[in-house]
Amino acid sequence: MSNFIKFKSNHPNEVIGSWNKMIKEVSSGYYLPGEKKKVCVDIGTNIGAFMGFVLEEDKFEKVYGYEPAFQTYHTALSMLKNFKLLREDVQVRNLAVTEQSGQILRLFGDKSGESGNTSLVRGEIHAFEESCMTINLDDIFTLNRIDYIDYLKMDCEGAEYNILYGSKRLGDVGTIFLEVHHGMMDAIKNLLQQRGFWVLGFKSPDDGSTGDLLMAVNVQREDLAKIREFYAYDEYGTKITIAEREKDIMKEGGFKLNFEEFAKEWHEMNKGEEE
Repeated sequence: MSNFIKFKSNHPNEVIGSWNKMIKEVSSGYYLPGEKKKVCVDIGTNIGAFMGFVLEEDKFEKVYGYEPAFQTYHTALSMLKNFKLLREDVQVRNLAVTEQSGQILRLFGDKSGESGNTSLVRGEIHAFEESCMTINLDDIFTLNRIDYIDYLKMDCEGAEYNILYGSKRLGDVGTIFLEVHHGMMDAIKNLLQQRGFWVLGFKSPDDGSTGDLLMAVNVQREDLAKIREFYAYDEYGTKITIAEREKDIMKEGGFKLNFEEFAKEWHEMNKGEEE
């Protein structure tokens, strides 16, 4: 997805235009559950628009965000505070999520200077660099004293595969929505399917050039009957569900989404390991 902020000030009055654009984008790109869940984790919080969206929709009891860039992190705090959304169970931490906790790594901002275009991968030209502390996905469970992540959102500029591959607790995640970078879609799809996730890939709601979006559902832990109730908003602000998206896919000559079929096949293939 696009990254709008070129910082002059963290003040909400200076950021609100970009915030509203990001809210519109995340509301069309990330489908939310039809019923309220307990825990959402946002890896790659940027200025906090996704957190603001899910909190306004009242979809989770607890929302925890992770943003490695220092100024971007403070802007997220400022915006969430401005809308009175911060509380004990809504927190943002200035940490980079990687495959290993406790490292101090260099974070690079690319030549655009935009808030969401920071990465642990150094580009040919970068606008700034700074140090950041790391945490892995498994330690997020421990830090927040949670046993299960109902919804994991990831937009972390190329770190997605390493985060998922390095986790021993991926089975304790219900639904994942992530933006995939650097041509890693097939590798991430294969990894998630091997771990028992049904996956659906689709283009970003803008021009699709910055990456692809992937939805992954844990067929061992989630109620598959509820998946078609997940919803987002189209460009006109109209709510659209996965079920309605499925109808559109079929009208265009595509296939019915095979949650149940994948689950049955996966359980048959992994029967011995499950027992």
